Amino acid sequence: MPAVPGLEPPVSALCVAPFSMEEGTDPELPAQEFGVVVGEPVHFRFFGSSVRRQDTVGTLLDFWQPDELQELEEIEASLPP
Repeated sequence: MPAVPGLEPPVSALCVAPFSMEEGTDPELPAQEFGVVVGEPVHFRFFGSSVRRQDTVGTLLDFWQPDELQELEEIEASLPP
């Protein structure tokens, strides 16, 4: 969906580490495509939940209740042009 000036873009969340996943586990994620602009920073936002225990690796969320996910520290990366 193209960006609309003045409006926050929609956020989706992808489960990459489900509740009770053991350390050292190497889950297989479904293929995902992400568009980034080379030479520009991209921010990856991370969320955690202590109540969404049914989600599995690859669960994609387009909406959730305000108390279901808590935002964690983001990661910023840049790909050289």
